[in-house]
Amino acid sequence: MIALANRPGFPFLGNDFYAALGDMFSCHAVDNPDLESELAMLRQYGRDVPEHLLEKLVGAFSELRAMADEGLIAYPYSTREVVAIVKHLQEFPHEGVSSVARNVFDFDTHNPDLLQVIMRVLHRHGIPAGASSSSVRLSPQYPLPALQQIGQWIVKTDNAMTLDCHHLPVALKGPSRGTPTELDLEKVNVRGREFSELLSHWRVPLDTGNFIASTSIGPGHSADSSKVLHAALANPVSVLSMPVSVSESKGYWLDLSSLFPIATGMWTPHLNMAPLSHGRMLLHEGLA
Repeated sequence: MIALANRPGFPFLGNDFYAALGDMFSCHAVDNPDLESELAMLRQYGRDVPEHLLEKLVGAFSELRAMADEGLIAYPYSTREVVAIVKHLQEFPHEGVSSVARNVFDFDTHNPDLLQVIMRVLHRHGIPAGASSSSVRLSPQYPLPALQQIGQWIVKTDNAMTLDCHHLPVALKGPSRGTPTELDLEKVNVRGREFSELLSHWRVPLDTGNFIASTSIGPGHSADSSKVLHAALANPVSVLSMPVSVSESKGYWLDLSSLFPIATGMWTPHLNMAPLSHGRMLLHEGLA
C-alpha cells in the first residue's frame, strides 16, 4: 500500500500522519523536482507553450519554494500549481500568463504584504503580474536632422615623410590557468513590472575600493549560447563574466591578482579588454 500525505505543519490541516500511522509505513520525504526535471515535465503538459515562458515559471516557483523553506512565506507553492498554469496556457494560448497566474495567487489578496512579496518574485522573473496598459513606458521618438557635410580630409602626397621602424621583442608569460568562481546574480527582469527599452538589470558584486576598469561584450562558448558581458575589475585585478540573457542568473569571477600587482597608493592598473571567440577574451594592461 502506498499512502501520500502532505508534509506536517501550516497550512496543511488534518490528522498527524506520523502520530497515527507513522509506525506502520516506511516513510520517505519526496522533495520538489530540480529545475531541469520540472522543466522537462512541464514541456509534456505544455508542448505549445514557449520555452522562455516555461523557464520563467520554473524560476519563479523555485524561488517561492525556497522562501517557504526559509520561513519568509507560509505556503510552499508546489509543482501542482505551476502544472495547472501550464495546462491552462496549453488549452487557452491567447490568455496571458499574468491573468492565468491569478488563479493561483488571488487566494493571497487578503494579505497585501504577502501579495507584494509574491509580485516582486514574479516581476523579477519576467512575469508581468498585475500589469496594465499604463505600465508601457517607452522613450519618445525624435527625428534626426538631414545629413549635411561639415568638412573633409585631404591626404597630401607631395611632402611624404619616411619613418624608421624598429622591432622590439615581446616577453610573454604563461599560460596561467585559473578556476572561475560561480556567483548567483539577483537579475531583475524589468519587463515583468513595466514595458520599456530596458530588459533586465543586476547589481555587480564589488568590494569596497574596487571598481570597473573596462568592459566588453563577446560571444559565448558555443553558437547556441548567449552573449557574455565581461567586466575587468581593478583592485584586485579580476574578471567578472555575466551572460546577458534574461533567463540566466549565474556569473563567474576569475581572480587574476597572481598575475597583476595589487593596487596600492595612487597607482591603479589601466586595463583594456577585447572579446575573442568561444567565450574567450583578451585582457591588456597599459602604461599610464
